[in-house]
Amino acid sequence: MASNNELSQGGSAGTMMMLSGVVGSVKDKWNASGGNEAVAKVSDAIPQQTKDYLSEAKKKLFNPAHIRNPKVYFGIGEEKPYFIESNIPLLLSRVQHNLAFFYLNYAIQTAILFVLTLLISPGAIIGMGL
Repeated sequence: MASNNELSQGGSAGTMMMLSGVVGSVKDKWNASGGNEAVAKVSDAIPQQTKDYLSEAKKKLFNPAHIRNPKVYFGIGEEKPYFIESNIPLLLSRVQHNLAFFYLNYAIQTAILFVLTLLISPGAIIGMGL
């Protein structure tokens, strides 16, 4: 009788083979449908100035220097990291500052949660879309 470890390894290998077969099938269908040519036509239709603008915006928005250290992001070592202001103007100012300062961390956190939701419960995403 096979041990749990052997079954786990066999299941993992089978899953990887199935996944690589699906990826290969999708790639073949993409190539057969002329997807590359369609993307090339759309890309060629975009003016160079627009491409340059989008490239600069991408460099500014997704600059790795804007990813904040986990100690800063989670407030580790701060006296009152999660203090909520009782004064509305101060609260709004703080929220605005945090969104500007931690936006890339929030985007990464959202992406991780989205991927985990897809892996754990793909039906939840379909339900949200309906």
